[in-house]
Amino acid sequence: MAKMKMIDEIEGIHLKSKVLFLIAILASVVCIIVYMRALSCGFVNYEDPEYVINNPVIRHFNKDFWYWAFTTVPLNFWVPLLWISYALDYYFWGLNPLGYHLTNLILHAINTGFVVFIADRIYRMSPLKRYALLESNLLYYVMLLLAALLFGIHPARVESVVWITERKDVLNGLFTFASIYCYLQYVERKEAAASGWSKNGLYIGSVTLFLVSLTAKPGSIFIPLTLLIMDWFPLDRFGKNKWMTLIIEKLPYVVLALPIIAASIIGRVVQGGYNSLSDLPFTVRLVAAGNSILEYFNLMLFPVDILPYYHLPRPIPEIYILKSALVYVSLLGITCLGRKKFPWIVAIILSFVITLFPALHFFADGYQVMLAPRYTYLASLLPVVIISAMVIDGYQKLESLQKSASKIFAGFVLALLGFYSITTYQLIGDWKNSNTLWSKVIDHQPLFEKAYFFHGEALAENGYYIEAVNDFTTCISLSAGLNGPTMYNVYAFRGDSLMKAGYYENALVDFNTAISLYPHPLYFYYRGILMNKLGRVVSAGEDFKRAGSVNGPIYWIE
Repeated sequence: MAKMKMIDEIEGIHLKSKVLFLIAILASVVCIIVYMRALSCGFVNYEDPEYVINNPVIRHFNKDFWYWAFTTVPLNFWVPLLWISYALDYYFWGLNPLGYHLTNLILHAINTGFVVFIADRIYRMSPLKRYALLESNLLYYVMLLLAALLFGIHPARVESVVWITERKDVLNGLFTFASIYCYLQYVERKEAAASGWSKNGLYIGSVTLFLVSLTAKPGSIFIPLTLLIMDWFPLDRFGKNKWMTLIIEKLPYVVLALPIIAASIIGRVVQGGYNSLSDLPFTVRLVAAGNSILEYFNLMLFPVDILPYYHLPRPIPEIYILKSALVYVSLLGITCLGRKKFPWIVAIILSFVITLFPALHFFADGYQVMLAPRYTYLASLLPVVIISAMVIDGYQKLESLQKSASKIFAGFVLALLGFYSITTYQLIGDWKNSNTLWSKVIDHQPLFEKAYFFHGEALAENGYYIEAVNDFTTCISLSAGLNGPTMYNVYAFRGDSLMKAGYYENALVDFNTAISLYPHPLYFYYRGILMNKLGRVVSAGEDFKRAGSVNGPIYWIE
């Protein structure tokens, strides 16, 4: 009898695993279908040139590439895993954007399927386990699928999936989710008083995967705090005098991650990154962060009119002060008053905000975005798992009261998923190319000066030089009084477009201005070309001498 019971249990586990895999595959397939339009998108001129198009290092898998990937911080962060992924794409696809988009899409589909397994573990180990006990109940599997779809097809995911530069998000997400899954398995064995290498190996695996995630993007740095929130709710591990043990449990994550984070921060400082406190005082950062938190919640709850870029107004509007104060007071009030009666709400809010923290202006860097949907990628995980359970709970309560009401509720949920799918499909179109990207931003933020620069650059690349000049001129006009430290770039780009359009004298004025602001050798090279076209051979020779060996196309210079 005992042997038969063991066989039944093993067969039950195998059946459960197969069902979970089927649900995960279903979620991934739905995700692929919704995002299929991304495969027709190209590169955009917003960081894609720096990361891929004009990056010669990723074109060879030689010792120079490996040295460069692991020992330098070329663009903001130390992300060797990201460079390896781009190098693999280039090996198979060259500069065909289809391959890069396909990789992003596959990674996101895998992450979406991963949510099923994470949600299953959380439901079985938490107060929500009442659903897990009903394995024969279809609602349990619906709940798992719902959690995955709420994550995978939410319109806020578009930026992370369709923007090639944001391979960082989906690649980081893969290893972060794997780390969290290992952690949940570790907790399950620890709570069951299991011993041996199976438990310890899972813990080591979780820490290792977390460290690997940081080599794709350091945005997962606060995941240890998210794990601590999960320990409180929904895992319910906070017992009497147990909190210190749980904190110590997270220390290896933090300690081992410090060198990786330090490398990124030091590298960025060396590059001249991060705004000084005189440029962006702490009070301004605090106000901007509070307003952004509000906008991020609004983005998740009402994902309409999502833009590819949201710039932070300067100076900060006074209304932001009031909104930020309300946000901070509300966060404090909800955390203090709701932690016993509504722990699920507190867990959603805290995990969301803490995971978002690196993007909340406290480490301001250059042009600041008010919010960016991509930063919600990791922050959405625990919220969608909890919300999915609350949705099913609400459905069951309505079904026990009135079946017609539960059907209406189910219809609303299906309609919401349909809305997500349609909106996501439409937003993918914004990333079709540089022109569609910046046209959308300009239409909704006509006073954002840098959008005109990028739009003008895209027009110039396609031979529309006069139209590009108009955009560069608008950028310069809107930038008046803002004291932008890199405005010499806009003059140089406008000068280049004017020269290609045949307006040599006007182009000369712009290059003279660019040189007066920043005498870069490349600007002397282009002014030399202009001097030759104007017949001023001696002046041209002097400029070429100053340029030295520098030549090539105009590019943005920090």
